[in-house]
Amino acid sequence: MVRAASIDLGSNSTRMLIADITNGKITTIYKEHQVTRMADKLSESKIISKEATKRVLKVLAGYFKTINKNNVENIQIVGTAALRDAKNSQEITQLIEKKFGFEVDVVSGEEEGVLTSVGVLNSLGSLENFLIVDIGGRSTEFIYDYDRKIVNQRVDQYEDQLNRYFNKELTDEEFRPLRLQNGLYIQRHAPMLRVAIPYGLLSSNQLRKLSVIANTYDRGYGHFSTRQNIQFNWPKLEDTPKILRELADVEMHAIQTSGNCIRNITTDQFAGVTPDEIVDPRHIAEIIRQWSTFHPEFALLPRKFKIAITGSKKDRAIVQAHDIGLEFFTDINQQMAIKVWVGGGLGRTPILGSVIKEKLSWEHILTYCEAILRVYNLYGRRDNIYKARIKILVKALGIDKFRDLVEKEWEFIKNGPNTIDNSELNRVKAFFTEPNYIKDTKNDLESHIQDKSFSQWLSRCTQSHKKKHYR
Repeated sequence: MVRAASIDLGSNSTRMLIADITNGKITTIYKEHQVTRMADKLSESKIISKEATKRVLKVLAGYFKTINKNNVENIQIVGTAALRDAKNSQEITQLIEKKFGFEVDVVSGEEEGVLTSVGVLNSLGSLENFLIVDIGGRSTEFIYDYDRKIVNQRVDQYEDQLNRYFNKELTDEEFRPLRLQNGLYIQRHAPMLRVAIPYGLLSSNQLRKLSVIANTYDRGYGHFSTRQNIQFNWPKLEDTPKILRELADVEMHAIQTSGNCIRNITTDQFAGVTPDEIVDPRHIAEIIRQWSTFHPEFALLPRKFKIAITGSKKDRAIVQAHDIGLEFFTDINQQMAIKVWVGGGLGRTPILGSVIKEKLSWEHILTYCEAILRVYNLYGRRDNIYKARIKILVKALGIDKFRDLVEKEWEFIKNGPNTIDNSELNRVKAFFTEPNYIKDTKNDLESHIQDKSFSQWLSRCTQSHKKKHYR
């Protein structure tokens, strides 16, 4: 159990919540809010006034007395619209940090929406097809639940297809593409269900749900795949709709895990925490995931298609062994850019990819991938399953000819609607918040490092972390 306090520096009110957190469950201990009118006259002056600052500091002083009485371990202070808009925002946050010893995290509108939705869902439980409206003192956030609705509709659709199959209304051949679209393979002894874990990122709730599914519908375990998914090898066919509904409860599904489509987007297993990271690749991976899921043009490719991204100096995602590999780097002007690899793969014909673009601006990732996929979809072989991968096409045409075809296609879509801008990137970034790292600088490793066995384990089984004293 952890006792935590959160303070919201709103435009009109300053709020505090103290709660105990146990296994993801939040139990409220104390809450309070005071009207501080931080945004008073902000519209005319663009400055948070001295009077408003004094009101906020006075309320915070009272809040911290309450925090100290309740033995709070973690404290988070968040600023919203007023601090986003004010010219003297930094001055105010530095003053608060100096006075109380805690940084103020001024969140974007997108981050505010995410935090609001998390709070609402924690309070009300699982909701379906919802719209949350947060009417604040200076901003209003709308939070929609598109993904959840789509996934639940997909489960309903699959359940109907399965019932038709059981009733002999669909043949094995007719049912085959329908089950593959939902991650289901029919193997010799039992069905196999492959569940998507986009870029290998799992929450504790999701991991617990996978454990429940393994114990309830399988043999108590699953197998993690090379594409960072998980496979259940012994479920009953009639139970698969139930499993998919359980997955939907924790925002998981089996879409994009099977068939001749764009498969799960993979990246570095240490993404977001490794010290050699140039950029967090999960942000781009999520944008590609959203773009590729249910993409009508690429639902029936010649063969399965795999994309990997690395944002680190050391390539742990093995981008050269993928159909498309995206390698982030910093150019001589310290600008972020991407080297694009194409035509790599393992299997029965292992081939390392070729560089098709030495330097691609990140805004054009989707359009350039789209151009590659269009060329592959048009020219890729469909007469021989063993020669249908893009690596065979690239070798047959040669990288120069293949590049010419891609560049010609890219001319038509280069600056089209799929060009990524900063607002879209920031929207996605808001979903990737850092955990509350312990700020204690004590290093307990030093007392154990002399132990030879421990030292060997530490060097072989742990990885350096971007945060000091973490592994």
